[in-house]
Amino acid sequence: MCPSMLSEAIHMESVPCGPNVTADLDCRSQVLTLSWDATSNAEGYTTVVSNNNETETYINTEPGLMLSTLECGLDHKLKVTSFNSTCVSRPTVLSKRETPCVPTDVMVTRTCGKTSVKWNESRGALHYEAAAVDEAGQPVLCSSNQTSCTLEGLVCSRVYSVGVTATDDTCTSNKSSAVILQTVPCPPAQLNVSVNFANNSAMLTWSSSPNAVSYTGKAVSADGYVVNCEAGMELGCQMDGLHCGMEYTYTVSASDGECQSPESKPVNKTTAPCAVESMLNTLDCSTNILTISWAQAGMGLNYSATALAGDGTALHCITEGSNCWMDLQCGQQYNVTVRAISSTSEGQSSVPETVNSVPCVPVNVQGVVECSTNTLQVSWDTAAGADSYSATLNGAGGFSYCATAGDICVFPDLECAQTYTCGVVALNDRCNSSESSIISATTAPCDPTDVAALLHCRSGVVDVTWSDSAGADKYTVLAEANGHTDSCEASSSSCELTQLQCGGDYTVTVLAGDGQCNNSIHAKTNVTTAPCAPEIIDYSLDCYSNNATVTWVKDEYAMSVTVNATSTQGQRTSCSSTNSSCVLEVLQCGQTYTVQAVAQGVHCASEPSPSFQIVTAPCTPANVEYTYSCVTGIVFLSWDETLGRKSFHAEVSSGDHMVSCSTTQTDCSLTSLLCGRMYDVNVIAVADHCNSSVPGGTQIQTAPCAPMNVSASLVCDNNTAAVSWQLSPGSVHYNVKAMGRDGDAKECNTNSTSCLIPNMHCAQIYVITVTPFSDGCQGMPLPPTSVQVFLQCVGNVGFVTWTAALQADLYVATAVPSAVGGHNNTCTSNGTNCSLMDLYCGETAVVTVVTIESGCMSEPSLPFTFQSVICPPTGLMGLTTCRNSEIRVGWDPSLESGVEYFLHSQEDDGATANFTTSMTSHVLAGLKCGELYTLKVAATDDECTSVFSEPIQTETVTGPQGHVTSCSSNTTTCSVKLDCGLQYIAVVFAFSETCNSSLGESLTFDSAQNQRFSPSPLLLPPAKCLPDSVEADLDCTANSFAVQWRARVGDVSSYTAIAIGSDDTRVTCDSASTNCSIQNLNCGVTYSIVVTTPSVNCGTIKGSDYIMQSAPCKPDGVLVDLQCSTDMAVVTWENSGPDQSQTVSAVDSRGMTSTCNSSSSNCTFDQLSCGESYVINVVGHTNTCSSDPAVAKRLNTAPCMPTHVSAQVDCGTGITVVMWDSAQGATSYTVYAWGNLGHNAECNSTDTNCDFPNLACGQDYSISVVARHESCVSLLSESINASTGPCPHSGLQATLDCDTNTAVMSWTPGSGIRYYNASASVLAFNAVAPLTCSTNGSSCNISSLTCGQSYRLSVSGQGQNCPSPAQDWLQIITAPCPPTNVKVNSSCESNNISVWWQASEGSVSYTAVAEDQQGRSWSCNTSSTSCQISSLPCGQQYHVYVAGVDEKCIGAKSDVKVIHTAPCVPQNVQNDLDCPSGVLNVTWQSTGDVSQFRTSVVSSIGRQHLPDG
Repeated sequence: MCPSMLSEAIHMESVPCGPNVTADLDCRSQVLTLSWDATSNAEGYTTVVSNNNETETYINTEPGLMLSTLECGLDHKLKVTSFNSTCVSRPTVLSKRETPCVPTDVMVTRTCGKTSVKWNESRGALHYEAAAVDEAGQPVLCSSNQTSCTLEGLVCSRVYSVGVTATDDTCTSNKSSAVILQTVPCPPAQLNVSVNFANNSAMLTWSSSPNAVSYTGKAVSADGYVVNCEAGMELGCQMDGLHCGMEYTYTVSASDGECQSPESKPVNKTTAPCAVESMLNTLDCSTNILTISWAQAGMGLNYSATALAGDGTALHCITEGSNCWMDLQCGQQYNVTVRAISSTSEGQSSVPETVNSVPCVPVNVQGVVECSTNTLQVSWDTAAGADSYSATLNGAGGFSYCATAGDICVFPDLECAQTYTCGVVALNDRCNSSESSIISATTAPCDPTDVAALLHCRSGVVDVTWSDSAGADKYTVLAEANGHTDSCEASSSSCELTQLQCGGDYTVTVLAGDGQCNNSIHAKTNVTTAPCAPEIIDYSLDCYSNNATVTWVKDEYAMSVTVNATSTQGQRTSCSSTNSSCVLEVLQCGQTYTVQAVAQGVHCASEPSPSFQIVTAPCTPANVEYTYSCVTGIVFLSWDETLGRKSFHAEVSSGDHMVSCSTTQTDCSLTSLLCGRMYDVNVIAVADHCNSSVPGGTQIQTAPCAPMNVSASLVCDNNTAAVSWQLSPGSVHYNVKAMGRDGDAKECNTNSTSCLIPNMHCAQIYVITVTPFSDGCQGMPLPPTSVQVFLQCVGNVGFVTWTAALQADLYVATAVPSAVGGHNNTCTSNGTNCSLMDLYCGETAVVTVVTIESGCMSEPSLPFTFQSVICPPTGLMGLTTCRNSEIRVGWDPSLESGVEYFLHSQEDDGATANFTTSMTSHVLAGLKCGELYTLKVAATDDECTSVFSEPIQTETVTGPQGHVTSCSSNTTTCSVKLDCGLQYIAVVFAFSETCNSSLGESLTFDSAQNQRFSPSPLLLPPAKCLPDSVEADLDCTANSFAVQWRARVGDVSSYTAIAIGSDDTRVTCDSASTNCSIQNLNCGVTYSIVVTTPSVNCGTIKGSDYIMQSAPCKPDGVLVDLQCSTDMAVVTWENSGPDQSQTVSAVDSRGMTSTCNSSSSNCTFDQLSCGESYVINVVGHTNTCSSDPAVAKRLNTAPCMPTHVSAQVDCGTGITVVMWDSAQGATSYTVYAWGNLGHNAECNSTDTNCDFPNLACGQDYSISVVARHESCVSLLSESINASTGPCPHSGLQATLDCDTNTAVMSWTPGSGIRYYNASASVLAFNAVAPLTCSTNGSSCNISSLTCGQSYRLSVSGQGQNCPSPAQDWLQIITAPCPPTNVKVNSSCESNNISVWWQASEGSVSYTAVAEDQQGRSWSCNTSSTSCQISSLPCGQQYHVYVAGVDEKCIGAKSDVKVIHTAPCVPQNVQNDLDCPSGVLNVTWQSTGDVSQFRTSVVSSIGRQHLPDG
């Protein structure tokens, strides 16, 4: 027996051995290190660490583990196992406590004598140690098993870092966060005291004491006086206020802010001696020696005197006595002090005194001649110590002196070409210096004379000439103007300036030179160059006058400026001005001008300015013409083309109404011109910069307005209408028409505002219209537009609508049939629609609408053609065929084409049948025998079905044939309605309008089985007959049908009644008997009712011949929309059934009811009364029922128009009171006042009056009133006119005509004043009545004023109703009265005359006048009552008079006195002696008026001979 081979070996690992673990804790890092040797078969190791709070597991593949996250101060249990893929070893378990936790919240508390440390308890700690370590690392320790301890042995001025550690049996924790501790500072050391003897202060310094935040110094004198100084953190401080001559003990202490250190080691110091007093200084000016003296300050002291100069040098003297002297330097200012000196210190200096030494002698004296003025300027260096200087000048004319505080002296106006010498002395407050060295100076050459400048306009060169001047060897010419210069040089007496600029007034100076001076201010002249070309800064065009104002920069050297303008068409114009602008006048319109300006100077003209262009205003449009349509009110304007325009603008205005148009063409059209107006037409040409200055114009007279206030009264005896109306502006005659309802028309024509219309038909209503005519137009309102007619088939009503015309009172719509002799039909409305009732059927009518305004009728509107409802057929006849109970029905064809006919047949028992055909006959076959049939027919076209014709009755033959029916057709098939269960024989024959054919072959069939004939045209497909004799009653409240019918023969188990609605709804009821009730009907719907049985398979039943309407719906949501201006109310509602109608009622406050009917969901009341409150309700209707009324919110129509408006103006207060009658329905009123000058106002009132306190003066107001309530405003009342008090005049002026003593008065008129009264009243007691004049203008003359009187002038006015009192007054004094009692005395020796008179009223002075016969006059003036007129020519006759004179007038002449002056002495006396006779003839020349001469001859012996005569 042998063993087998070994099986294949398997391997299995045994349980790994548990690790041998050692634990090592690093107390400082708190890291726990676990270590063990690797165990065989171990794939990894698991370490579980747990404490009372948590458990952590660590898995690693290598032996050993470092744990750094163990919580401090806790006991930790450690469990380590080995594992492989199949097993885990037994655990190795050990325990370890972690290092105690670090203490927290360490706090150090320090007082000035003790320091303690506190902290929070640390987990795992058995006891604690606190350590304070200074900067050198020296610790101070304290231990405790509590949470605090006290630190002993701390050193002053140290900074300690304090930390706490916790320990257990094996570890000490890390140190807590350090807390810094600073100890009390040590006393400062190295105290040093430095005494400032000058001001008896001490400076203390010391070394720093660590931890100190401040220091305090202290000084105590021997007598107990204490001085402190606070240094803060500084290591020193100064003590002020120490007493002189005292010993002080100095210490310092430190503080850290809480505790003060002990004082430092003391230091002793003594202050300086006290200061010297009563110092005296004496200076000797001749030697410059200073003597100083003082009062001694005490025993055992020396004295030191110091003189400190401004340059820092000092002089000293020391003595035991009380004075000393010093040799001072010149020109210095010394501060002199004396101080006492002890053995240890020097005392304070005495109060310094200032001593100025003798000034130094001025040096570097120089003289400079100002050549242009011959002024010598002497200068020198500043002398030390000098306050001022004195300079002495010696030369032509003697000595001159100059005193100054500076270092310059000026000697002006010296003689030209002279040599002068000068010396300078310095001075101060005590002494003078010696005189400086002497200098000499020579003045400039003398000025050239006879300087002249000549300008050459063409070249602009100026020739300058002069006379030679003494002492000059060359000349320079300078020209300067506005900063620009030009020059030339010459050795002779002329030169040329070639670079002068335009527009400058040059000062030309000729400078004479001698090598030193080349200047002169007197050798001058002026020359003005030609002005520069004008600088145009602006131009403006006056579009009205086409004058252009050109503005330029004013040039002071331009005497005038001329502006030249040339148009593109060659027209030239110019203007000149001495200012900065001028006006180019008479520029032609629509032109472009090129403009340049030239300035004219004193001698020459400028160059032309740069050119620019001026575009003038476009020309006025000419030949403005118009074409005016009287009917439409449209005007077409045209005019001529014009120059310079871009477009045109036309305005047509009349009063406050204006329309306009703008166009680029030469014509345009305007609409909406008002009637009865004269319009002013203005057409202007428009450009970018200007419009034409004067518009082209014309005037348009529009068609006259419809007359207002048309009234008619009837003279009953002869049926004559007396018609009157208000004048229509612009009308020349009127046409009055009266249109009766019966077609009667009458008219009359007149040029007045009334006429009579006789022979009117009795019992007729006439519409009376008054049409005005002007020279070019018939006045009429405009017709309405957009006329349309909608035909309402039910009732044959034509509903006419239109678009309203302007200012219509009423509209009349007229339907005129096209057939001759037809019936005209009319309806009226004040709205935009009305209904034409009572229309004839089958008429084609033309409808037009006219506007009636104030009784005036417009032209008809554009016509609208419509067709009324088709007429029913006529000539209805029925012919019974006896053999087969057929009735052949025929009628006359309709006049319209394409008409169908609807034949209605009703049996005597109520059964009905309807047939439709396009033929004019129909055969009723299969009728019951012996029945009476009522027949009627209607016609149907595309729009309406006519009413039925008048019915006829026809009876079928009675016999055994049973039911007979028939049908007719124009094809080869037709349908009839059969009774069920009968056998019928059908025959066919042909017929025309006159004859029938013979019968065709008969066909027998069973009505129940035959599929070719339908038992009812309303059933598809054919079926057995339905129950008949169907009737239904409507329950209006329940809205249900109670249906009953005749039972069918046979086994019928049930019936179904069906109501088929016009809205495609179906409602049924089932019954085993012959009646049932159909519920849940829709309201307002037309239903056809049919009854069926289960045995009848009819398919879908479309309807039946039996028609009924359900109960109407009750309308809801009723709303009323009122048009306040027309009192037209549109009522709307919801929930209206499709086949019902509605009646809307409006019940006013008096119970009067207005109604309107509608088959839609709205209805319009167009004739409600104003000022009423209406209750509006809507009721729905069907054939047999009415709904409950639906009530709307109460409707308040617009208030009625206020009437009897009147106005009163209170002239005193200016208040205008408006009154009126109460208007029905009004809760408040508004009054409008429109002034003719543009001022408008309104006021509101709840009463029937209202006050206007502030209407503008001098205006005619049109006043109207409207009534209001919360939602509507009435129409405007008729307007009234009221004129306010006139506006006062202003600007009163007056002048006196001295010759006539007439006051010429003028003023600015006030608005609304019709005429003025001017008065002149004497300003005196017991004055006479004033003088007056009246005018409707703005000036008036009051004549015949009394001379020499003072008058008060005033003006008052009178308005329409109110006066305008005088606003101000003027005073005038009339011319003086003529003097009286004039006397004249002449002197033969002198030809003088003396005049005297009596004083006259109003004269301030007088003038006496002597006039000779040639009109020459001599006069004298005086303020007294006499004067002498001297030197009158001899031998003349004079008229002498006197006149009074005041400030403004020479009064009237006094009475004239005639006087002759002494005869003139004869001239050219000659003698002729006739020797033989001894006769001596004497001749002479005579002048003046002489009545006789006297001659005498005196002999040599003195004998006088007088000739005879």
